[in-house]
Amino acid sequence: MFEDKFLDRCIYISYKHTEIVVVCSDYEEIISLGTDISKVLWYFMVNKEKFDGLVAKLLNKDIGNNHKKDSNYFQLYSKSNLLKVFTILDK
Repeated sequence: MFEDKFLDRCIYISYKHTEIVVVCSDYEEIISLGTDISKVLWYFMVNKEKFDGLVAKLLNKDIGNNHKKDSNYFQLYSKSNLLKVFTILDK
């Protein structure tokens, strides 16, 4: 469903100084958590069902963003929206 819009199968979600990179994979695990001086960068490797569920929520503005449907980049503006992302990733 989303394959044509997300060809590289990863999305980038930013909130303040945190950026989450969600990668669609056959494996369901956190592949790394890294920190640099200016921001925290988290990488999540999730299965297709979780990935598509998160993309659907972002695109339908259930979580919130100001981007077109072909964008892989999403900016969140509230802590509650960030928690919704983690709720989906932690299922």
